[in-house]
Amino acid sequence: MNNVLKIFTALAIIFILSSCEGNTTKEWTINNDTSQTIYVTGNDKVLSVSINESISAGDSKTILVTDMRGGTDQYQNPADHLDSLVIINSNSDSTTKDYMIEANWEILIDERSSIPSDYLHTYDFHVTDNDF
Repeated sequence: MNNVLKIFTALAIIFILSSCEGNTTKEWTINNDTSQTIYVTGNDKVLSVSINESISAGDSKTILVTDMRGGTDQYQNPADHLDSLVIINSNSDSTTKDYMIEANWEILIDERSSIPSDYLHTYDFHVTDNDF
């Protein structure tokens, strides 16, 4: 009986410690602030995910979501995760706004929980009519 109690206690401690690691969710969103539909294509270089979305005028769409173990408030340059990103409008004009420039992204970090640490990183890329 004593051995069963020791094993149960050890398993409980392992479970508690492993559940305290936390999580970081990252979301990349394109905000269409133009007067027409835009089309977004690209590739994620980490997960090999293809991006192929149409976004109506005034709408936004999340184009990529990742989760990683461990909660962190340290953001990354949003472009570091993207191999390519092409945005065109209904006239087939490509955006002149460079997704590779970190300052072109609105970066928001939200601590959803402190124990275990759980963060949401939102990377928003806004496109306007002036960007074409």
